Amino acid sequence: MPLSFVDLIWPRRCAVCDEPLTGDAVGACPTCAAALPLVTGPRCFTCGCPVHGTERLSCGPCQKHPHDYDRGRAVFIYNRQIRKALVRFKYGGRMEYAGYFAAWMASRLPRPNILPDLLVPVPGHPNRALHYGYNQSLLLADALSRQINVPVADLLLRRRSSLPQKTLNRVQRMRNMENAFSIRPVDLNGAYVLLVDDIYTTGSTVDVCAKQLKSCGAHLVDFMTVAIGIDD
Repeated sequence: MPLSFVDLIWPRRCAVCDEPLTGDAVGACPTCAAALPLVTGPRCFTCGCPVHGTERLSCGPCQKHPHDYDRGRAVFIYNRQIRKALVRFKYGGRMEYAGYFAAWMASRLPRPNILPDLLVPVPGHPNRALHYGYNQSLLLADALSRQINVPVADLLLRRRSSLPQKTLNRVQRMRNMENAFSIRPVDLNGAYVLLVDDIYTTGSTVDVCAKQLKSCGAHLVDFMTVAIGIDD
């Protein structure tokens, strides 16, 4: 298919490798699409990470550290390929990646037969939003909303900055998140809420957000992320 004038000036790019897309490719180039590190096979019932053998109620970390959220799922395993894509998405202005990621998220919701009542993005610190111009989680939530026709409620607020979670161990991450979030006055009245974020690691951030939502009456709080980190 010949390239349009718009494609020549603003070429569509692969959401994984960032190379210009050609032909009928949508979202990702054929090479990247064939090698996507999808979460497949048996997985933890709680966080959705891959597990060996048959599916268990919870993986080791979830058994050892019970969560405030109820269930979660991610599309991709967080490897070098996905890390680079998320860095460009979060910090490199590639806001258009949100649509491609959201299409995958819509196909892998935590409860396939039950849609949430609300999508709630995990907030970044306002200073980062001012610097980069957007919150990637809100972009994902808006794109997912268009996919599944569920409204977005930007309820959570980041009260203070915190150290990057990737630099900390589990205990440090929990302490790092203490009092980091607040919630706008709202009565969730038994709602099923789906938290939306780009990556899940230990669950510290999601737990704090879930606790805030449940304090306002949410009955179920699940999460949906683009990627999930796997301990080696």
